[in-house]
Amino acid sequence: MWATRAGHHINEDAVAVTDHALVVIDGATGLLSAHVTGWPSDAQWFSHRLTALLAERLEDPSTSVPDILRRCLHALRTEFTKMSPSPATAPEAEPSASVIIARVNGPVLEVFSLGDCQAVVEHHDGSVSVCHDRTVEELDSAVVETMCAWAREHRATNKDARAQVTGHLLSNRRLKNTDGGYWIADLSAAGVHHGRLETFDAEAVSDLALMTDGFTATRSLVHLFDTPAQLIRALRTTSPERIIDVLSALLDADPDYATYPRLKHMDDSTVIHATLRSGS
Repeated sequence: MWATRAGHHINEDAVAVTDHALVVIDGATGLLSAHVTGWPSDAQWFSHRLTALLAERLEDPSTSVPDILRRCLHALRTEFTKMSPSPATAPEAEPSASVIIARVNGPVLEVFSLGDCQAVVEHHDGSVSVCHDRTVEELDSAVVETMCAWAREHRATNKDARAQVTGHLLSNRRLKNTDGGYWIADLSAAGVHHGRLETFDAEAVSDLALMTDGFTATRSLVHLFDTPAQLIRALRTTSPERIIDVLSALLDADPDYATYPRLKHMDDSTVIHATLRSGS
């Protein structure tokens, strides 16, 4: 089962489900006015086109997940260049995305992550593995702390203070795919080499969930769940749409970002939950 919901007007998350693979992509919301693709946003174009290309190619078990992702990104670079003969050179102006991919390849479950999307893998013995790069999360947390400090100093709401940290977000975006910064999927494909590929015995896995950071907010921001195992149990018994309903209601009840300090009212929220069958 899966669900996705826009946090605002445009959903820049994307999902794909194939016979042997799951894909979740979180497009990075543009921080500049550049817009060349003709889609509601370049980030939406990037996440949706990348998801479609990956879905076409991930069924080839002879090609590694990183190589498939790299080839898809090169194809999108060609598409983007045709739409924009003079594309923006500033890295924060070009589309990018966090990517999480799970593929059953024979007896092996492969999980590839690039950026801050997350995979939760529960095993038949009850143990849980989490695949997650926290670099972007830590950068954003530092910006939220700066925002809250400004709000306290100026006796303003956290929401009103949000405009004061746009420069910090731009500075972070300039760290994209640089040493000492963070690694992510973009048109250069430079980050792919730095992605994390983890493998598991597919027969030992009972459940798998892939999610964007908008959905991980159920744990990290509003604390609906204390542990990844609790989240998996909830996905077994409750529709993902219902969980997103609860998240949305909590954030709607906090319009000034006081209870849940954050950089936007609600982020796009996406999750896929799958139960692995023997031989799947």
